[in-house]
Amino acid sequence: MFVAFVGAAHALGGAQPCQHARSVRQTMFAPWCTRRPVGASASKKMRQMQHRPARISTPLQMQRGDDEDSSSSAVSWKTVGAVFALTAFVFSSLAPLYFAATSGSASVSKAEIAERLHAVPVFSVTDTQGKPYLAELTSKERLGLFYLDPSEAEAQMRYVQSQGETDARVLPVALDDALKFTARPPRADESSKDVFKLKAKARELQLAQQMTGKAETFGEDSVPLFYLEGLAFKRNGARVFPLFFNYEELNAYVQQLRKQGTVDEKTLEASNVNIVDLNMVLSELASPRRDPIWNEVVFLPPQDGMNFMKAVQK
Repeated sequence: MFVAFVGAAHALGGAQPCQHARSVRQTMFAPWCTRRPVGASASKKMRQMQHRPARISTPLQMQRGDDEDSSSSAVSWKTVGAVFALTAFVFSSLAPLYFAATSGSASVSKAEIAERLHAVPVFSVTDTQGKPYLAELTSKERLGLFYLDPSEAEAQMRYVQSQGETDARVLPVALDDALKFTARPPRADESSKDVFKLKAKARELQLAQQMTGKAETFGEDSVPLFYLEGLAFKRNGARVFPLFFNYEELNAYVQQLRKQGTVDEKTLEASNVNIVDLNMVLSELASPRRDPIWNEVVFLPPQDGMNFMKAVQK
């Protein structure tokens, strides 16, 4: 059951799908067309994978560099005093989920982009003061992660706790705040290089690679977004084009539309599910030469992240 989007539509005041929405594929970008019929389920292999716990191999079981002791397969996770504490994500900040687009604007401001991203929670492992744990990859390089999948963050938390850091916890962080860390260049006076990365769900990366056949395009640093050609929603006469972090949530919503009979079946059958990378979307949003339709793009937060938020903030 696709609860997240139903809730989002409710927040929109009864948003309805546009029957003749302009094609996102033609007007926004030239993504990788998957040839997958809309609403089709993932392969048997992918469906089986989604019912298994995510395997965290990077960096929880990351091998050290060639110049390090190769007999040690586990990195050391420590809080770093130089890293300032993260700000906890407040669930109430999800309202409104949808950004009020300003049609005709020449570009989308940084503040407007941040507002759209703020609806999406990501998860970091921190101490009780909100300072993130960093993996010591080498003597001069440390890595911090923001997970889109809370279960992967919990797996890292348990690993950190097994190293004696008993105060480790999973802290929700707004995506726009996390991206400030990932974009932060190392300072010249730092003795070691601290790098932060956004980690997409393992199953979504694998699915993006499988659907596009482009493993090099959707590598471990990519965050795939899924959308359906022409799928839009109306709110007070304005359109919004949703981008999904999870393919199965897009698929489930399409199936819901079919059951409700609120979408033209022939149009649906002729549409394709497409995949783009988050960084590409952010680049296009900030470009003054982009198509005005970018004003109408919104990010749909993953359901499991929303469920985690509700559970921890009760």
